[in-house]
Amino acid sequence: MLEYRCRRSSTCFEGGHKVKILHLIYDDINNPWCGGGGAVRAYEINRRLAQRHDITVATGNYPGARREVIDGVRYVRIGSNKSYLLSRVTFSLQALIKLKNFRYDILIDDFSPFSPCFASLYSKKPVVTSIQSYLGYHHFRKHLIAGMFSFLFEYLNLKASDFVITISPWLEEKIKSKVKQNAVVKCIFNGLNEEWFNISDFEEEDYILFIGRIDFYTKGIDILLKAFAVVSCKVPKVVLKLVGRGNGKDIRKTIRLIDRLDIKDKVQLIGPVYDVEEKQSLFAKSKFVCMPSRFEGWPIVSIEAAAAGKAVIGTKIPGLSDAVKDGETGILVPSDDPDELANAMIYLLEHKEERKRMGENGRKWARRFNWDEIAKEQEQFYWEVVKSARN
Repeated sequence: MLEYRCRRSSTCFEGGHKVKILHLIYDDINNPWCGGGGAVRAYEINRRLAQRHDITVATGNYPGARREVIDGVRYVRIGSNKSYLLSRVTFSLQALIKLKNFRYDILIDDFSPFSPCFASLYSKKPVVTSIQSYLGYHHFRKHLIAGMFSFLFEYLNLKASDFVITISPWLEEKIKSKVKQNAVVKCIFNGLNEEWFNISDFEEEDYILFIGRIDFYTKGIDILLKAFAVVSCKVPKVVLKLVGRGNGKDIRKTIRLIDRLDIKDKVQLIGPVYDVEEKQSLFAKSKFVCMPSRFEGWPIVSIEAAAAGKAVIGTKIPGLSDAVKDGETGILVPSDDPDELANAMIYLLEHKEERKRMGENGRKWARRFNWDEIAKEQEQFYWEVVKSARN
C-alpha cells in the first residue's frame, strides 16, 4: 500500500506516484461573470498540487476563455460563452457528457446549486464534493420561486456525496447534518499567500472599503449603503469604496439606491481589481473593511483584510463569525440592521486606537491561514479518498 508522506517543504506520494485529478468548477478567476472565492481557492491549491500531480480543471465557458495551461494546470472550458445564464446551463448539461473524455483517479466537484453536475452519481472514480457555502432557505429569499430548483439541487447533491470538503467549522457541522450517515466531511480553510504579510504602508486615507461581489442580497449591499448614508452625515469627509464585479441587475440596483439616498458624491463604485499590489493598497489605506453579508461560507476577504492590518466590521452570521473575532479582529453586528452597522462604523471612525489594535490582532490571526499548508492538507485528504476506493 502506498504511504503518504508530509514534509514541510514538499509533499509527495511514496515512489513519486502521481495522481490524475479532474476538477469540475463552473467559476474561474478570470470569468467576468463570477470570479469568487471558490475560484481563487481552486486556482491556489491546484497550482501547488500541479508540481506533483496531473491536474485538469474544467470550468464554464466565458468571453475570451480558451484551453490553456497555467502554472502546470490544464484548463478546459465547457459550454457556451454567449451569456451568463446560457454559460451556466450548458456547463451543467455538458459536463457529465464530457467526463468520458478524461482519464482521472479522483474527481473534485466544486458544487454550485446554480450549475450542478451531480458527478457523484455518474463517476466510476471517487468524487470529492467541494462546498463553499450552504444557502438552505436563502434560495427562496433571494430567488423566490426559481429558488426551488437551486434548493432542490443543493439537497440532492449533498445526499449523493460520499466525501465532502467544506471551508469553515460551522459549514462542516451543517453539511454533516445534511449528508448520508457514512459520508466523510472535512473542514479545510481558505488561505493567503505570504505576500499579504509584506504590506508595510498602513497610512490611512479617508475611506471605508467594501471589496467583493456586488451582490445586493448575499453581500448586503443595501444594508451597507443605508448605514453609510447615516455615517456620511456624521462624518462628512469619509468616502465608501465599493470594489468588485457584479451582474448588471445588481449594479443597477446599487446605483439606484445610491441616488435615492443622495450619497452619489460619497460612494465610489470602482469595479473589480485584479492587480494584487493594487488590491493590497486598497486594503492597507482604508480605515477599515465592511462585510454586511446575509450569508457566507469562509470569506477570503476577511482574512485578506486582517493580513493587511485592518479591522473588519461584519455580521453575526455563520462563516463570518468564524473568520472575524468579535472585539479582537473586528466588530460583528446583527445582519439586516443598518442602524447597528452605522453605529459600529462611526465607533471605529472615531477610535483610531481601536482600529489599530484590531488590525494588529488581525495580522497575527491571519498568519495561520497559509495556502502552502492548506494545499498539503487537501492533498492528503485526496490521497485518503483514493486509498479508500482501492481497498
